[in-house]
Amino acid sequence: MDDPLQDAMYETWGADLDDWETRECSDDELIGVLYSDESSAESVAQNVLSIALALLLCLAVGNVVWRIVVVSWALLSAAVRYTTVALILLSIAVFLA
Repeated sequence: MDDPLQDAMYETWGADLDDWETRECSDDELIGVLYSDESSAESVAQNVLSIALALLLCLAVGNVVWRIVVVSWALLSAAVRYTTVALILLSIAVFLA
């Protein structure tokens, strides 16, 4: 057949078609194949749980990255501070010598 949807249905769910030779089936059967028997409430619950899990994962990764940035900033500022103090003390020692 020239209908790509019907060809895809045949390749995926060939056993559900009425006639294997002509690849024809009723519209009701196509709808039954496309949409499972799963209730919409179950589908919504799965989607909500998937989104919540993805958000928690993003928050956890973001928290780790934030902590790395904070620790890096603290180490860098301490290094600059102590380097500045060391340079001041060195210049005082050179001046007094």
